[in-house]
Amino acid sequence: MTLTCKKTFFFVVFLLSSFIATSNTIYQNNFTNPTPGPYPNPFVNTPNILDPNLSNSQWTISSGGWTSYTVGANNYALATSDATGETNTLDLSFDVQPGQTLTISGFSFDNKSTYGGYDTWDFYINNIDMASGPIVADAQDVSNPLQNTGSITFESPLTNLTGTVHAKVILSGGAHSSSGVFAIQNFSIIGNWQITQSGNTIPNNPIPPIASGLPIPGAFDVSSLGAAAYSIPIKVPTGFNGVQPNLSLNYNSQAVTE
Repeated sequence: MTLTCKKTFFFVVFLLSSFIATSNTIYQNNFTNPTPGPYPNPFVNTPNILDPNLSNSQWTISSGGWTSYTVGANNYALATSDATGETNTLDLSFDVQPGQTLTISGFSFDNKSTYGGYDTWDFYINNIDMASGPIVADAQDVSNPLQNTGSITFESPLTNLTGTVHAKVILSGGAHSSSGVFAIQNFSIIGNWQITQSGNTIPNNPIPPIASGLPIPGAFDVSSLGAAAYSIPIKVPTGFNGVQPNLSLNYNSQAVTE
């Protein structure tokens, strides 16, 4: 017995795809300040993107203070005031709404150092080292544009984040000059959400076993007339006297939709 239904097939595909968890930009701060620094520490502004499940975001610097780096007319990036310390920590903190659990899967930001500044960054989440990379150096101290790290995705996303979360950019290396400035713009964090119920963590977009690595036992084919066809067998238990129906759900792109 064959069940052929175009609408049913697309409904099944839609139902399965709706279970697949997706990641979105949960925080983005371009640090495009209309007035030059210095700025208070902690630095607090309105991010370009702040997920509704996040609040109380602020940036704290561990050494020196916050100042600005001129990017263009009336465009000032957030910057450190010097590079005298062996390291300097730029700590973004925010609170996760109660009842929510956060997964962070990646990030990106624009950066550069002036002459005598730091030459390496490390990215930490709650004191776990997630990634590192070089800082773009501007040895001539000219207004070259900041360079992006590229979209960095973690091999193992950090899950089950609740309460106050700290995302830190730790600067190190370089000549440690008092005139060295590190500038940052367009800082983004990628993640997704879960809902905590009665002590259990359930993804907002739960992934059933069929969408988390187990293949769909179906077969795809193209007919001689160019029709795309897909068949999914439907297993049923053996009936009386060993009789077992042979059922399948079939899709054909040229079938008539009723």
